[in-house]
Amino acid sequence: MKRFSKLFLFIFAFFAFSMLLHLGRDLLFDWDECLYGQYAKEMVQSGHFLTNIWNGYIDLQKPPLYSWLLQLPLLFGRNEFTLRILTVFGALGIITSTYLFAKKYFSEFVAILSVLILLCAELFVIYSTKMTTDMLYTLFIFLGVWSWLHSGQKGVSRSKIYVLCSGILFGLAIMVKGIGALQFLLALFIALFLNFNKKRLLDFIRVCAICAAVVIPWHLITYLTYGDRFIKVYIFDNIIKRSRYPIEFHRERIWFYFVLLYRELSPWIFAFFIFPITSFFNLLKTKKWGFKKYEMVYTILLLIIIPLASITRVQTRIAWYALPIYPFLAIYLAYNLDLLIRRLSNNLTHKSKTTLILYSI
Repeated sequence: MKRFSKLFLFIFAFFAFSMLLHLGRDLLFDWDECLYGQYAKEMVQSGHFLTNIWNGYIDLQKPPLYSWLLQLPLLFGRNEFTLRILTVFGALGIITSTYLFAKKYFSEFVAILSVLILLCAELFVIYSTKMTTDMLYTLFIFLGVWSWLHSGQKGVSRSKIYVLCSGILFGLAIMVKGIGALQFLLALFIALFLNFNKKRLLDFIRVCAICAAVVIPWHLITYLTYGDRFIKVYIFDNIIKRSRYPIEFHRERIWFYFVLLYRELSPWIFAFFIFPITSFFNLLKTKKWGFKKYEMVYTILLLIIIPLASITRVQTRIAWYALPIYPFLAIYLAYNLDLLIRRLSNNLTHKSKTTLILYSI
């Protein structure tokens, strides 16, 4: 508990109370909540735990980890509250992880500001109380990234444990929603070259191998059970078609996610450019980009840009596809605002000293 400030605990308690207050008030909304609720219900009734099942139809679009996890709250009753509580835990886990990550690598101010920016995002707040896979998916990705980054810090004991955890967490993310989590692994791979060494490359290969060990058994068993039907639904219909065509009437323009982020996080979104501008002026002065010095910031920036470019390229554009980016974006914006405040403070302090000297003369 010493890791948490009183202000964060107040924000956490207020957010948790707000979510839980009316969690079971409204009926499940059409379509996704009803679908996931039926998955969890019918999984027990039919005794079919290998895949999601809906009214007797074997649905092979996504791995079934979310339906497996829902069986625990369903032990306490089958209603809207118990079905949604897993999402609430995921959302609370995200804001707690965001706070702890930002506090560890930046400052208490950046940590609190990150949480507040995250809670300014309407999409995040709304989907914190909806029965969807996105909150757990986002949480597993964020924790997987954190475990990987922590394993590379100087002086960290048992770094192999964190490499193992990172691989497992990315595997769990894939088992919740699908292979979209791989775009964050791609961002981490590119970030390796900010401060490259062979050991980190070998560790990254281990992360990928562990991730594969987590996800391959279910994929292999399901393929052996359903054969070409699994390939058609899971790969062609759910991935390739979504990438090439706007399915289910989700026909949005190419700048859809940029407009979404502007509406969600304005005016804070304009702070996005502070670090790049500062880095450019530092480059003019020192002739160095400072990749090693600001490796963490550049890595977070890649964890925003690469996934954002990936989901923008996909023709089926849906707002909640951007949710895994939100914790990284909130931290990055908070860091930029802190950078701006410190620069302004230093300038004001410098001007005050200069004025005092001139007045004395």
